[in-house]
Amino acid sequence: STLSRLGRFAEAEQRLQQALTLAEAEYGSQHSRLVPVLTSLGIALDGQGPPGRSAELHRRALDITREHRGDDHTITLALRNNLAIALGAAGDRDGEQRQLRELLDARLRLQAKDHPLVGTAYQNLAASLAKTGQFDEALTLLARARATFTVALPGSHVRAFPWLTEALIQRGMENLMLDLIEHPDFVH
Repeated sequence: STLSRLGRFAEAEQRLQQALTLAEAEYGSQHSRLVPVLTSLGIALDGQGPPGRSAELHRRALDITREHRGDDHTITLALRNNLAIALGAAGDRDGEQRQLRELLDARLRLQAKDHPLVGTAYQNLAASLAKTGQFDEALTLLARARATFTVALPGSHVRAFPWLTEALIQRGMENLMLDLIEHPDFVH
């Protein structure tokens, strides 16, 4: 919503809660017209914290859209990404990674392997895996993202995200090694 874009998340939340109540009264609790309100409300909650308050709203929007449009619809895939982000913010890395893997599988099945959204799906899953210490798989996925973006975004397009994420993962691996070496139980 406009209020969320302006950073007025509390006001946006209040108005979107009212809109959701009215929409549910008018259309019922599972109508597709609720999806934009649920998504906007989730974004407003994400903007003001604490993390994770929006996951159920994003899940509900996804479930409604899957029922009305199917698993492979573009909107369904975008909502799956929203849910993954909300789950990750809530600390549910397993749920986040499950959603991101399903999203990547769908993108690979539905779009050309060098489509930018495939690269983004690789990138997002890699970042999530790195947060749980799964560095080898994360780096493999980032290499695929890099290859995808190189084809999908030729020339002067910005393709820095896979490289930046890889650098952060490498730094995370170095920090992990330093933590291990400095641990009192480490045998020198």
